[in-house]
Amino acid sequence: MDPEPLTNANWSQITEAIGFLWLFLGSGTAFLGAILLAQAILPSLVISGHTSKRTLKVRPWLYLASLVALTMAGLALVRFIDLAIQVLDSYPRFWI
Repeated sequence: MDPEPLTNANWSQITEAIGFLWLFLGSGTAFLGAILLAQAILPSLVISGHTSKRTLKVRPWLYLASLVALTMAGLALVRFIDLAIQVLDSYPRFWI
């Protein structure tokens, strides 16, 4: 099997896959940041007295944001894997 050069369609799939990989990274980071803020930082600030108890009213919104970010991360990962499989189907031998 002779290797064929990449076509515009192949480059388009690779570019889209890399975009979803970046989306996965960004939404995973947003998820971790929201959970860390809701579970560790805000309660610690309230217990130590650096902020008022009213600050804890933000926690449900942070949980919602983390749920949205986790959903986005999952969808981006599934889409990335789907595109990676399509690219690998075009080239059955990875190491040529």
